[in-house]
Amino acid sequence: MPPVAAAAPVAPEDPDHPTTAEGKIALGQRVYERKGCNSCHSVDGSARVGPSWRGIWGQPVKLADATVRTVDAAYVEESILHPQAAIVAGYPPAMPSFEAQLRPDELAGVIAYIASLADRAAPP
Repeated sequence: MPPVAAAAPVAPEDPDHPTTAEGKIALGQRVYERKGCNSCHSVDGSARVGPSWRGIWGQPVKLADATVRTVDAAYVEESILHPQAAIVAGYPPAMPSFEAQLRPDELAGVIAYIASLADRAAPP
């Protein structure tokens, strides 16, 4: 029987350029904290300047123009890069654009982080 080759060592994931779902969520949480998202958006359902991210993934959201959108990757990306395009009803148009301020993997991380909060109950 031939000898079994040892498995090649696995390099640790680069936390700033993650490839795993867990790594992307962790990067998104760091962006949430470091870029100031947490000053306007909570993850526990509490009211702030902007809507909470708690349990919003996949849910319909009513906009100021009376249209309804589903919170998904396309909606979140648009809201981050072009926040004035879709203002959530009841909130001021206060969010600045983060276009050219986030790397693509940071944007993907924030999207993954918000999606990971879907299992939490939406605020009342």
